[in-house]
Amino acid sequence: MRAKPDGYTILLNPSAHVINPEIMDKSPYRALEDFTPISQVAKGPLVLMVTPSLPARTPLELAQLAKAKPDSITFATSVIGSASHIAEELFNRAAGVNILIVPYKGNAPALNDLMGGQVSAMFDPAVTAVPLVKGGKVKALAVTGRTRLASAPEIPTTEETGLKGLEFYTWYGLWAPKVLISMQS
Repeated sequence: MRAKPDGYTILLNPSAHVINPEIMDKSPYRALEDFTPISQVAKGPLVLMVTPSLPARTPLELAQLAKAKPDSITFATSVIGSASHIAEELFNRAAGVNILIVPYKGNAPALNDLMGGQVSAMFDPAVTAVPLVKGGKVKALAVTGRTRLASAPEIPTTEETGLKGLEFYTWYGLWAPKVLISMQS
């Protein structure tokens, strides 16, 4: 943010770069005021995963479990304001439930607790979720994209499972230090 805008210093960051200043009480930066956006580099859907012992096979079955036993189902999130956290809030709204979201200090401890059964479910980018699903460490219920993943075509979309209104993506973008452009006539 404080680097000289020399054309060589750039930042690659996930969508949380834009979200965090909006939800933090005292953010050290404002994404659109303190940085110059360059380009979106990538975007991808999230995978809704559950601990293997949970009997849910679809997002709607997860919602039914949450309604039947409100205090027994939990979401893990890597951090408040992350794409995972936003997807979990959207799930709660779309499914008409209020699953408790448990924030962690990073993705690794959240995934460890999901695999170990200390939390019930989690949304995570496909790049980390798919290997865990294929390894049998977690169970995938759905992907939040409009289409199935090429790397895991067996995972249905949320729309295909009957959960409407949960198309969601995380994205990564390039940013530069703020460039002040003066308009001279």
